[in-house]
Amino acid sequence: MPLTSPTRPALGGTFTATGGRRTVGFLGREVVVRDLTGHRALARLLEAPGTHIPAIDLVEAGPGQPRSLDHRELPTRHGPDAGLPVLDDRARAAYRRRLGEIEADIADADVRGDAVRSEQAHADREYLVAELARATGLGGRERTTGGSTERARTSVTRAIRYAITTLVEHHPEAAAHLRARIRTGTHCWYEPDPAAPVDWVTRELRAGR
Repeated sequence: MPLTSPTRPALGGTFTATGGRRTVGFLGREVVVRDLTGHRALARLLEAPGTHIPAIDLVEAGPGQPRSLDHRELPTRHGPDAGLPVLDDRARAAYRRRLGEIEADIADADVRGDAVRSEQAHADREYLVAELARATGLGGRERTTGGSTERARTSVTRAIRYAITTLVEHHPEAAAHLRARIRTGTHCWYEPDPAAPVDWVTRELRAGR
C-alpha cells in the first residue's frame, strides 16, 4: 500500500484594510501600514486564489470603493470604441491618488536614508507624470487612443510591485511570499504554494457577524 503524505493545514494570513491603514499578518507577525493602491489590488487576488483576474478589473475607483465600470465598457486598441480618451476621469483620479502616495513615500524614504526605495519611487512618479502628460494634448485637450488593456497591465503591475516593495521594511516575510506567489500581466493572479498554503483573511469582520 503506497504511503501518502498527511495533508498540511493552511497557514493563517491577514490582509485587511480599515480607515486608510492595511493590517498584514503572516507567520505569527502582524504589522499595520499605510493602505496603497497596490495593496487593494493584492487583496482582490488573495481573496480568490488561483483566479486569473484581468488587470483592467483591478483598476479601482478609489479606496474602499468598488469599480462600477465594467472592463468591457473601456476602449480596446482595435475595438469599436477606439478614439475615447487615453485616460478617463476615473483613471486620472486614480493616477493622481497614486502620485500622492508616492510623494509621501519619497519623503519617508529620504528621511530614512533608503536610497533604493527612493529611487524606485522616483521612477514610478516619473512614469505616472508621463502618463498624465501623454493623456493631454496641445492646449489641454484630451488625447484619444485605444490600448486601455495595456495601460491597465502596466499600471497595475507597477502598483503591485510598489506595494510589495514598501512592505519589505515592515514585514519582509510577507513581502517575500507575495513577491514569489503573485503573477502580473494582462491577467493577474495569486498562485498558492501547494507545500505551504495560506488561508488569507482579506475583509474586516463587522461587529455582530
